[in-house]
Amino acid sequence: MRVSPIDGVERITSFKRLDHFGVVLVAAVPVESALASWRQRTLQMAVLIALGGVVLTILYAVLLRRSRERQRSAAIISESRSLLLEVQAVAHLGYYVYDMVADRWDSSEILDMIFGIDSGYRRDALGWLDLVAPDQKAEMTLYLEEIVVGLHDFDKEYRICRNADGVERWVAGLGKVERDEKGRAIRMIGTVRDVTEKIRSQDELSKKAEELARSNADLEQFAYVASHDLREPLRMVASYMRLLELRYGGGLNAEAHEFIAFAREGAFRMDKLVLDLLAYSRIGRIPDEPGQVQLTDVIDYVRHQLANRISETGAELLVDSALPTVSGHVEELIRLFQNLIDNAIKYRSPDRSPVIRVSACSTEGGSIIRVADNGIGIDPEYFERIFVIFQRLHRHPGYEGTGIGLAICKKIAEQHGGRIWVESVPGEGTTFNVALKSVK
Repeated sequence: MRVSPIDGVERITSFKRLDHFGVVLVAAVPVESALASWRQRTLQMAVLIALGGVVLTILYAVLLRRSRERQRSAAIISESRSLLLEVQAVAHLGYYVYDMVADRWDSSEILDMIFGIDSGYRRDALGWLDLVAPDQKAEMTLYLEEIVVGLHDFDKEYRICRNADGVERWVAGLGKVERDEKGRAIRMIGTVRDVTEKIRSQDELSKKAEELARSNADLEQFAYVASHDLREPLRMVASYMRLLELRYGGGLNAEAHEFIAFAREGAFRMDKLVLDLLAYSRIGRIPDEPGQVQLTDVIDYVRHQLANRISETGAELLVDSALPTVSGHVEELIRLFQNLIDNAIKYRSPDRSPVIRVSACSTEGGSIIRVADNGIGIDPEYFERIFVIFQRLHRHPGYEGTGIGLAICKKIAEQHGGRIWVESVPGEGTTFNVALKSVK
């Protein structure tokens, strides 16, 4: 390479001597021109290599991220599977996968234990049917056919005979069927759980309920018959006391008249007790279906029935204008509220005239009817006792009663699907709350 003294450009030069002609040929090419194409190709190559490095780096990062995500997903799946197996073990829940095309099912260890089978057991539809109790085989065969044609999924309790020991057990089977694009059943995934103890408990509970129903029916029938039979001798006692007083009253002294009066009063009280017992036994025996009962009409009827008591005591009965319509039997609801209002009058305070307010408020699915008074009140320790039959808190002659009235109220409320409870402050008054179902 030479630098020209004329233009200062560095050139690549080449010489050739021609001796024959006595001439020397000189060829020169500028270095920049000679290297231009090489430099361009080198630059392009460098750019391509750099871009390739960037792409490879990005690709490596993406692959690394996906690999880590797969590892995390695998770890989560593994953890979830372990947790599922633990839950199934605790719940004693076995699972299965039934290939309905190949007629082959696989199952978990817990399911094998429930069925009493081992790894060599026949695992197809006939193998499963062999485990079903003999008297249910036809029923379960039809049930499986209905599943195949798409009438329903598997959701049924049935009996099996364990393959290992022949012991009969109740199991609950659940299964979800998967179908292809043509609607054909191809696979069913489900669970099986041993419910033998639950079925036995239900059977025992049903038997106890039937026994209790029979016992209650017998007791109610006994009370009904006994009440009728008891009233006849009571009426006879009262009648003969009256005849004795009329026929021989002139020859009896004052003490004898007092004894006769005690006997007649006792007979009347006993007759009232028998009548209340008869009313108690009749609650819930009305054959008619419950109907719509407007409580405003019920309270108006009670007001009419107790008109003399209200007038004699100067009581004030205040009734909200918008009492609800409830579902029930009008005769029993009249008895319930008549007992509550009569008690409010009976247990009035000697220091003030009785004021009784009947109001109502709505609740979810029903109403609460409140019967509040300003009477003598009830000590909180007796809130439960007052609803027990034959329990009386006041034995004073001024408070007559049999101890059945509130028990009747409680039974009527419960027969109507509701309940009754009391709130009270001694010396200030009492509020009875009756929850009943409203008419929709």
